[in-house]
Amino acid sequence: MDLAVVLAALAGLAGAAIGGYATAYGARIGAQKSIEAVGVQVAQQSEAEHSHWVRENRRQACTDTLDAYVACTMSLVYCRAFMREGAELPAELINDASDKTDILTVIQSHLQLWGPERLVTLSGAMAEAAGELLHAIREWPAIYTTLDDSARSAHLEECAELASVIAGRRWAFVEDASRILGMANEPSSGPETTQAP
Repeated sequence: MDLAVVLAALAGLAGAAIGGYATAYGARIGAQKSIEAVGVQVAQQSEAEHSHWVRENRRQACTDTLDAYVACTMSLVYCRAFMREGAELPAELINDASDKTDILTVIQSHLQLWGPERLVTLSGAMAEAAGELLHAIREWPAIYTTLDDSARSAHLEECAELASVIAGRRWAFVEDASRILGMANEPSSGPETTQAP
């Protein structure tokens, strides 16, 4: 009986040792899996936060570009209003339009930091069109002094066409920015119907 008790005790100890080893092994594997899961979660969270940060900066750059666009085009509209009236353009209006076109050019370039390339291209095209209209407006004083009605009409028509180009490029920019930024409210189905600059 003593031998049976010793064997039973040894079997119990062996079973406890094997159970302890299995428990320790399971705990170690569980801890490794937990560490891996936390690592994956942290990496995914970091990626999500970075994407959100880029998106917010991109949104701000788009908003700043559109704000500069509005200021620029309002100045161009004032110039064109004088021109349509057949009036001489005050130098301060031309200077204001020039300053605001320069500001639009600088601000739209901020998108180069955030991309994507399509938005950079579209915003650059919008600023370029504003610059072309400004160039045409700067020609008005020379055309105004000729007193040639056909030259004035042709120049006003050229300016109207350039203003339409700006409006179309703005529309393309807004449409693309809305798609890229994932806006819930899609823009209307076409370019705005308000008066172009």
